[in-house]
Amino acid sequence: EISFLMQEAEVILGRPLSTGDSAVLIMLHDNEGLPIDVILMILQYSVSAGKPGMKYIEKLGSSWAKEGIDS
Repeated sequence: EISFLMQEAEVILGRPLSTGDSAVLIMLHDNEGLPIDVILMILQYSVSAGKPGMKYIEKLGSSWAKEGIDS
């Protein structure tokens, strides 16, 4: 499941993930409790909004988790 997330994230972002990038995605899944499909949705949204940076993705993911957006 996590391996699928990492592979898809690289495709969506159009670049290889750094260790820090991977850590953010794992944190969103493990600590914030976001499902893989929601994390992928956040990545797609961020890229389409022209904000593919990991800081923005982390902030948006944490915000969605706090608001209970999990589908």
